Amino acid sequence: MAQYFIDFLPYSELIPLDNFFSFNHESDNFELICPLIKTVIQHKKSTNECDLFKITTSVNAILAHFVKDLNLSHDKFKPFLQAITQINANYKSELSISHLASSIGYNGEYFSRAFKTAFGISPQTYIINKRLSVAKHLLLTTDLPVSTIATECGYSDPLYFTKAFTKHMGMSPTLFKLATKTEDL
Repeated sequence: MAQYFIDFLPYSELIPLDNFFSFNHESDNFELICPLIKTVIQHKKSTNECDLFKITTSVNAILAHFVKDLNLSHDKFKPFLQAITQINANYKSELSISHLASSIGYNGEYFSRAFKTAFGISPQTYIINKRLSVAKHLLLTTDLPVSTIATECGYSDPLYFTKAFTKHMGMSPTLFKLATKTEDL
């Protein structure tokens, strides 16, 4: 069975997460999570975009340890697992909300409302977050040009990608890449 990483769960106030997982300080996760918590604490007062990205990444990694144990058979999630799988597998291509909706037997408008009710964000926002998350990863880990990264993340127009990235991160992809490289020196 496929494992699902639902990186948008923290944004939802509608899902009682305490019903889905428990944390024991004697577990193996504790040793993995402690360094991540230290990273969050170390950078918590910073306003630097790179430090904020480190905090976000660490928090997402912490949540990933919990999310893997989520009971994704919960009724709120069942109809959407196939759509989420399609988004995660096909974020590089043009994704239509109506196509995702019809693939699980919903109409587009109902699908969007139900998805947002279940997860706290719209399916379009999830798609954008997925693409920009991949973009940040590629900017941090490769030397690919921004135009190639745009294509790899599902944006056919590099200018539109730059605009979306800048709106989301507060800086252009090029500045983000330069800022992370100078910080690592």
